[in-house]
Amino acid sequence: MNKSIIASILALGMVSGAAHAAGQTGEVQFMGVVTQNTCDIVPEIDGSLSKNVIDLGTVAPGVTGDYKNFALKAKDPTQQGCIDFNTKTANISWSSAAFNADGLGYTSGTATDSVVKLETVNAKVNAAITSANNQGVEFDGGKLTAGDGFQFKAALKGGNQIGDFRSAAAFTVSYK
Repeated sequence: MNKSIIASILALGMVSGAAHAAGQTGEVQFMGVVTQNTCDIVPEIDGSLSKNVIDLGTVAPGVTGDYKNFALKAKDPTQQGCIDFNTKTANISWSSAAFNADGLGYTSGTATDSVVKLETVNAKVNAAITSANNQGVEFDGGKLTAGDGFQFKAALKGGNQIGDFRSAAAFTVSYK
């Protein structure tokens, strides 16, 4: 009988825990590009292949830190799909709910009013990437296999709130 009472108490505890569990919601973004040819692209930061993390260092409130250079490059520039893009125009768009008029805002951390200043370096027309133009910057497709890659630079601009700062954005490359 003691075993059945313990089993009943455990069962009631699980049911009541399930009844009071808060619902969770979230968002999943799906991105992709449909194209005749494909070319694997990898990020390179200050000349080294990276794990998609750019450390922008430490800045004081109201100060913009040093720019870090990075490029999107062909993983294998001899891949036929990459070579086929030499005569085309690449359009690189950025996606993040954190983009605002000043740049790329925070997604987590306590430095909530800081931003990443993201700019093109070798686009057809260089520009700062903000919410106003994150839908596309054009590059000469030949830069993908010439060794330059599609070059950008990023710097952290400190706001008034001090603390840690993290943000993220996804890029999409399409060709025309």
